[in-house]
Amino acid sequence: MIPTTPRPGALRRTPTAALRLLLVLALSGALWLVPRPAVACACGAVIDTADSHVTGETSALTWDGSRETITMVMSMDAGADDVAWIMPAPAGTGIGLGSTDTIVDLYNDSLPRTEHVKDWTPRLSGTDSLRSGAASDSDDAVQVESSTTVGPFDVVTLSGDDAGALTTWLVDNGYPDRSDLVGPFQDYLDQGWRILAVRLTPQAADESFDGALPPMSLSFDTTEPVYPIRLSSMAATDQRVRLHVVAAHQMDISRQAAPAEPLELLFSGRVSASDAGLETGFDGSDQVWLSTYGGRLSPGSIADDHTFARAASDSPYQRVNTVIDTSPGEHLGLAILVALGLAAVVGPVVIAVAVSTRRRGAGR
Repeated sequence: MIPTTPRPGALRRTPTAALRLLLVLALSGALWLVPRPAVACACGAVIDTADSHVTGETSALTWDGSRETITMVMSMDAGADDVAWIMPAPAGTGIGLGSTDTIVDLYNDSLPRTEHVKDWTPRLSGTDSLRSGAASDSDDAVQVESSTTVGPFDVVTLSGDDAGALTTWLVDNGYPDRSDLVGPFQDYLDQGWRILAVRLTPQAADESFDGALPPMSLSFDTTEPVYPIRLSSMAATDQRVRLHVVAAHQMDISRQAAPAEPLELLFSGRVSASDAGLETGFDGSDQVWLSTYGGRLSPGSIADDHTFARAASDSPYQRVNTVIDTSPGEHLGLAILVALGLAAVVGPVVIAVAVSTRRRGAGR
């Protein structure tokens, strides 16, 4: 797909929305950093200008047992007047706008819990007060199945059997040449998937894409939840991935995209359905199960997509960030230091008195 600058005011509706947008920017910049030059993001290939780069991406995957929705937010580190994003997707994929609230709420839900522990180890103050753990005929070979506009996104859905012809079509239609992606493209076409080309172009002459892009949402039918990341095998740098998976039960990764660098489970447990952008949970309750995974993948290690399956059991898990309060130990250390000081002063006096008394007694 193609990222572009949001229309003026598109993301500024309320002070709360603005605050949430700032948090999303911080999360994507700090937690989903894709070092430049970024030629791919976690679930697609980004085509941007030489002076601007996609600096972060955060994603949520929701699966109700038969249909999956992927919501993602990307941010730019500099203004650009033309950005493109190309992503593979199954046939019949629906395209819409997502919610920044969902990304923020799920991130907050998956944070480690903090435990405070008092450390009575004697120590002197100031040593460490707090510690934390934690080709020419391409038109015949490529079919344009649909062309639609969703918010600021212009989306073209392409199908075909020849990735080379599809790449030529992209170039002929104004997209930069990404011949390096022919191999991964062909893998998806062989699976019967489509290639989505999204263009975000400014609505005004002086408008550019800078900061957070509007959330994009993709939904499609599937009996096996999947997160397409294979295009990142062509990235120039490591990819940081953090993925929130929402379902009725705990979801395990059934196939790692990079077996040598598996994503780590960061959180697993029940959260409010509203945090996932749902009115009710999949079982009719007000809760859903959130499984959050994260890690860093080197491009050469990525050989497939992530797929997910229901875990054998629902096992809540939350990381613990232990904050150790050393002040009790500092107080104890100070008490010991004072006691030793007093002993150093009083001890010689006591000894002197004792010796003097003994001498007097011996002289009688």
